[in-house]
Amino acid sequence: MRNILHVDLNAFYASVEQAEDKSLQGRPIAVAGDKEKRTGIILTASYEARKYGVKTGMTIGDSLKLCKDLILVKPNFRKYVEYSNRVMDILRSFTPDVEVFSIDEAWLDVSGCGGLFGDGVEIADLIRRRIREELNITASVGVSYCKLMAKMASDLKKPDATSIIDEEDVQKVIWPMPVEELFGVGRRMKKRLNDLGIFTIGDLANTPLTLLTNRFGKVGRYYWNYANGIDFSKVESNYDCIKGVGNSITTPKDLVDINEVSEVFMVLAESVGMRLRKMGFRRECS
Repeated sequence: MRNILHVDLNAFYASVEQAEDKSLQGRPIAVAGDKEKRTGIILTASYEARKYGVKTGMTIGDSLKLCKDLILVKPNFRKYVEYSNRVMDILRSFTPDVEVFSIDEAWLDVSGCGGLFGDGVEIADLIRRRIREELNITASVGVSYCKLMAKMASDLKKPDATSIIDEEDVQKVIWPMPVEELFGVGRRMKKRLNDLGIFTIGDLANTPLTLLTNRFGKVGRYYWNYANGIDFSKVESNYDCIKGVGNSITTPKDLVDINEVSEVFMVLAESVGMRLRKMGFRRECS
């Protein structure tokens, strides 16, 4: 059985700012655009700020209404990329099979590493400890039999935790979750599924496959497989077969202000740029 890990850096941008400035540690902070423009977007919030309800994608004005003591910090993308690179170096010290998913997420296949470092849970704990001790930030790590379930496991407990999902846990742990918690189900798909009476991942798993494929085509099969814990994709560290690189973020409301949209695009562009540089790609100039 494969031993797949998903590493998710906790409140990454905010955690880096707190690691760099000890006066920010333990305080509610948010990385955001121009704080003079109350319509600016929160890019990420520390866990201290999240306790007040501050979330990614909120406007600065709305966030300050929830937490009047919120400390706003301008983003430093070069620093975030530097920390991300150091994290990825830590991961590659355990296995060469590392697939970078975004600036703060990666999968590892540690199936053949047991003799050196122990089983998947032991490796996950070692990774979390090294990230915490060497970089003063934290990570949550999911351990499972496939990439999909490893990613979902990493979301179960935050911050700084190791969570496990075995095949026999899918029905008990995954099925009761709202359908939008399934990887790949966004707001539009959630509504379409809800219209069919599908509200939980278990509902989706038990929907006839023919109904899903008739309604959604081959995407319906992917969702049905995911809901049933079926994922045969490999941790892909060979960039030769990659045809495109992208990243996405879901905001809690529609963005209509050009400044808000620009700030979100900057985050996504930095993440994609980091992944392209790690792959060794460069722009060809004519």
